[in-house]
Amino acid sequence: DPLVRRDLARLLRAVDTLKRKYNIDETQIYVTGISDGGTGVYYVALKEPNLWSSYLPLNGSLAVLRNPQTGADGEMHGNNFVNAPLYVVNGENDQLYPVAQVEPHMAWLKRMGVNLLFRPQAGAGHNTAWWPTERAPFETFVHDHPRPAHPAALSWETERVDRFNRNRWLIINEIRTDSSRQTELTDLGFFIHSRRSGRVDIRRNGNTFDAIVRDVASLTLLLSPDAIDFSKPVIVTVNGKQLFGSAVKKDLGALLRWAAKDNDRTSLYGAELTIAVP
Repeated sequence: DPLVRRDLARLLRAVDTLKRKYNIDETQIYVTGISDGGTGVYYVALKEPNLWSSYLPLNGSLAVLRNPQTGADGEMHGNNFVNAPLYVVNGENDQLYPVAQVEPHMAWLKRMGVNLLFRPQAGAGHNTAWWPTERAPFETFVHDHPRPAHPAALSWETERVDRFNRNRWLIINEIRTDSSRQTELTDLGFFIHSRRSGRVDIRRNGNTFDAIVRDVASLTLLLSPDAIDFSKPVIVTVNGKQLFGSAVKKDLGALLRWAAKDNDRTSLYGAELTIAVP
């Protein structure tokens, strides 16, 4: 397996172990790293977003993820950053990833509407000499961005469904292969793509879900009693067409499966609703 995939699995297991041992606030679990660790934070935001409240890459670079020699597992889809509050620090004179090289990446993210705070450090190299003055705003950003239990809107894109196909209460089950759309070559001119991907942008208002879907044949919504009213119909509209409109029964099996998998007291799911997209 690619090294990055193994490292990500270890990270997720470590957090799960800590959550089972200590009374950790699930809304305040953030991820940060320095240098290659900072680049890894970008990767986590793009591929495995379910745990984290915010992402704080320090002295890292998005451009590293474009290099096939990095060994990153899977393709990168930039719009997945829309779900990710980012606090980015780079040094002006960093020998590897200077501010001048990173600034175009930050401009690209801002054009997509990413929640981003960029903190360039004047005169700094590839080190953390700036930490004494950066610690306070770093910690403020973390505490100002708790993870919402059931976000009203989600966006997710993936080229595979065996992993990296879930964002909180949204799961992409099947990518359509029977359409004539040509595979996109680039993601807004940044990430190169060679495989067909599927994307879902979805918003929940009470019991109503409105989704815009591209090249997805099936998706699943995880329904929480903290987010919807199970005594009323659930309405699901996909690309302007209503595909579901009835009550959903609570499912104890679904509740137990996801509680065991997520180990998250703030996000309990009472049912799964799978939607086939015609």
